Amino acid sequence: SDREHGIRSMVTWLGRERALRVSAGLHAFAFACLAAAAGAILAAAPPPLPAWGWPCVGAALAGAGTLLFLEQRWAGNVDLAFFKVNLFVGFAALAAVVLARAAAGF
Repeated sequence: SDREHGIRSMVTWLGRERALRVSAGLHAFAFACLAAAAGAILAAAPPPLPAWGWPCVGAALAGAGTLLFLEQRWAGNVDLAFFKVNLFVGFAALAAVVLARAAAGF
């Protein structure tokens, strides 16, 4: 455990349940920031926006959101949730931004 190894993690000072609630809140905030950034990029695009812009960015955002949700659900398996799923969350976030920039012509 973290305490046995002298690690001062959020789990040791908040407890598992509260730490997971904080983690869920931070994930929700991160998703909101990603969606706002992608939306701002698309909104700043000169017209006409390609027809594929919003649907593709929306799909990437849906993927990122789904993965963040699954990461929270699978938090008991730290190796799976935070080391494997997080890798794909990063790629989904990158895809959302790259697709938004491509659709906006930036």
